[in-house]
Amino acid sequence: MQGKKRIVWIADLDIDLHLHAATEIEVLGHLAQRGHEVQLWAMRSISQHSKMERGVRLFCFPIRYGPLIQRTFFAVLLVFSLPIYLLSRKPQIVVTEPGWSILAFFWKILMPRSLCPKLVLDIRSTPVEVHDWRTALMGFSFKISVLLAKRAFDRITTITPFMKDDLVRDFHIRPEQIAVWSGGVSTALFDPSKHVIEGTRLRHKNRLSRAFVILYHGALTSHRGLNEVVKSIGMLKQPKYDHVVLFVLGSGPAAPNIRKLIEEYRLQGRVVLHQAVKFTDVPKYIAMSDIGIVPLPDIPDWRHQCPNNILEYLAMEKPMILTDLPGNRLIVGNSNCGIYVPSADPAEFCRAIMFACDRRAELRQWGIVGRGIAKRRYDWNVVAELFENIISS
Repeated sequence: MQGKKRIVWIADLDIDLHLHAATEIEVLGHLAQRGHEVQLWAMRSISQHSKMERGVRLFCFPIRYGPLIQRTFFAVLLVFSLPIYLLSRKPQIVVTEPGWSILAFFWKILMPRSLCPKLVLDIRSTPVEVHDWRTALMGFSFKISVLLAKRAFDRITTITPFMKDDLVRDFHIRPEQIAVWSGGVSTALFDPSKHVIEGTRLRHKNRLSRAFVILYHGALTSHRGLNEVVKSIGMLKQPKYDHVVLFVLGSGPAAPNIRKLIEEYRLQGRVVLHQAVKFTDVPKYIAMSDIGIVPLPDIPDWRHQCPNNILEYLAMEKPMILTDLPGNRLIVGNSNCGIYVPSADPAEFCRAIMFACDRRAELRQWGIVGRGIAKRRYDWNVVAELFENIISS
């Protein structure tokens, strides 16, 4: 991009909960390093309105209620405050995300084009696991956001070419209106050489020194293949594979059901359910493991996503077991750092786990290949440069 730009990103996230994991902070931070003036508008649960984080000015509305109320209040505040800010500060580019905050952009239809900044709707994920009224509302706000962006925004961006094809088909959008930039990973934070000692300590602390540790980390919900992976541990042949341990790191509504499965299949000690940790602590848990697992089933929710945990396993030189989905193939390809299973079936996971365990001595070399992929294609420096080129065009 030629010349310094004033860029504002609006995200309906709670900074206090998601600061270190936020794509927005990573991308804007790298844009700030390139000389742009960048600002992130979001929410927080404490009363500190504004601060700097890695060169990014944070402007946060203090809203202390549950997620649904937070997002509703955030949208209302944006409706009144955003037009005033745009007219007074005149940013060249405004990026926003699907959600109720899109209501603050209906003025774009009425405002002369000469007075408007470039508007970009960035879609990191289409609605997934829409099973109750709350998630149904999110799905509805997603549709409203895309329809408005189709008519009034300068650009829509998304995370995989497959997701772009879905948007073109489902919303009848011109393909040239949508650009693709992938998810990313901090290869500086997720650097295996920095976490060897911490990983070893965690193995000792959790009595896993001699175990073959399979790590899942992420949200615990009922449609991510987790139940099937737990069942696969119970199917492993004994005693050859009695040292295999599934370590589940995360939180979510599926946790109680996972505990029931552990009791039902008598997997105490072989399946460990650990609460979620700070994002900056995740690398040492990956370092503790021998292999990662991404068990997403082959359903529309997951086929065209770019899962963050895949990128983090790659950066940490950990091979992984993963389902054979187009989005997963796009990242890992045919490299031997990925062991594909044809479906999220317990028997398939069981076979893949035994295959990996039997080749434990080779896993480190496989993982080195994965870090090469992460550094070449998914490091935030690479991803931010691609995003910069997109919003400049």
